[in-house]
Amino acid sequence: MRSQLKSIKGFTLIELLAVIVILSLIMLIVLPRVINSVKNNSNDVDELSKKLIYSAAELYIENNKNDYKELEGNIYCISIRKLIDSGLLKEPVMLSDKSDISDTKVVEVTYENGYKYELKETNECVETFVNSEIISNNLEPVLGNLTPVVYKDNNWVVADTSLTWYNYKNQEWANAVLLTENGKKKQ
Repeated sequence: MRSQLKSIKGFTLIELLAVIVILSLIMLIVLPRVINSVKNNSNDVDELSKKLIYSAAELYIENNKNDYKELEGNIYCISIRKLIDSGLLKEPVMLSDKSDISDTKVVEVTYENGYKYELKETNECVETFVNSEIISNNLEPVLGNLTPVVYKDNNWVVADTSLTWYNYKNQEWANAVLLTENGKKKQ
């Protein structure tokens, strides 16, 4: 029995330390790559989630064309909740940080030669509408007893109505004031 025990060998302390050092070096080389891969994957997940949300917003606009006019400068805010309620998204809607954005985010849709989409906080989106009747009919402003004015060289000056002094399509609005007999603006 003693002869059998002598033939069994164990690891020396130096061999054990060498294995630990080699495993540590492998971990130092591999671990940063694994961490970067996880970060890149979460960025990819966010981008794919946004594309899905934007596609749902695009379908929502298509289904509700009368409410979303294709006018330059119009900005619409479509809540994630509205997209869920219309059946275009399933709840919960999450990004890679695992937070539910169903009630905290909106899709800001801007019309500038086509619709552009951006995911924003609910309080960051402000809807803006261009008056489609004025633009589509290119109506002249009705001045009555108002005097047309333009902003020029950091001052308001009386507009020359024989020249183009407004252009609704370029969002150069017609401005006018009420003047007293001596040419001063009424307060």
